[in-house]
Amino acid sequence: MKAIEEKRSIITFEEEEHLYHYKGTRLSSVTSALKPYFPFDMEGQLYRSAYQVLFGQDEWKKIMAKTFKYDYKVDLDVMHEALEPMIDWDELLATRELIREEWRMSGVRGTEAHLIEENKLYAAGEFFNHRTKRMQPVIQKAKDYDNQSVALNYYEELEDGCYPELLVHTGWDAMQYVKDGKVTDQEKYDEIMRDVLPGQSDIVCFETIGDERFVDIYDHKFMKREPRKYYNNKALPPLDKFKCRNDKIQKFECQLGTYMHSLVKMGFTPRHIDFIYYKDYNPEDRKIFKLKYRPDLIESILEDFNNRKDI
Repeated sequence: MKAIEEKRSIITFEEEEHLYHYKGTRLSSVTSALKPYFPFDMEGQLYRSAYQVLFGQDEWKKIMAKTFKYDYKVDLDVMHEALEPMIDWDELLATRELIREEWRMSGVRGTEAHLIEENKLYAAGEFFNHRTKRMQPVIQKAKDYDNQSVALNYYEELEDGCYPELLVHTGWDAMQYVKDGKVTDQEKYDEIMRDVLPGQSDIVCFETIGDERFVDIYDHKFMKREPRKYYNNKALPPLDKFKCRNDKIQKFECQLGTYMHSLVKMGFTPRHIDFIYYKDYNPEDRKIFKLKYRPDLIESILEDFNNRKDI
């Protein structure tokens, strides 16, 4: 692993630890900033999944209806007390750990699948933009790290084409201190950049039509099951005031929307945001979900993030 960049005005990313840095300062990512709005009780869900495996899906549905009145967030102690006489505790714990390992391997498989799709793009040399129905060249930028932002973070200079794993960030205010390929006030520029939220989108496409530079953002999502309605997982304030058909889809809308918002603030015109769902990691079994770019939603997230950070 290379030493953390401390001289050039770029954000660097290291895959192994999944960390972003700017000149030695560790940065929070867009996905980590979104976590408080979409809380996930991992241990609780592990136990619930283990119970479901042991009882079987049909019996588990009956138990949830009769014993817990469909409260899928019932306190774990209450659940254990009600179900302990009906199961073997050691078997429950063993099943829980098997599921934990399955989840870990799911993450590994997802990372590998993303890399395969990225390499396929580079090998093909061109990308069929499913929204515009046009081919675009795949552009591979030279990197000194697992990933890094554009030189001086000046994205307007990128040529038209498809960029796999483009690293973007919320530091558009720093661009006022870039002129003629140079930073005019390094201290102010660095102050902004040490406080940005970076992230990476699997596919970012730029296309110039007339005087406008359009941007499309597409992301691969490898999941066992298709995103569906989760009635008990409504996003927390302030995101709860923004209606969305599905909390998982809303999370993707927030993530990819933040990437889009960053590029819009840097001078691009928003066009399409999609995520491509691959069923059970199968590249041949996929479905495209179209998302909305909602600047009011993104501004609400960024404002709340900055307020929480200052507490």
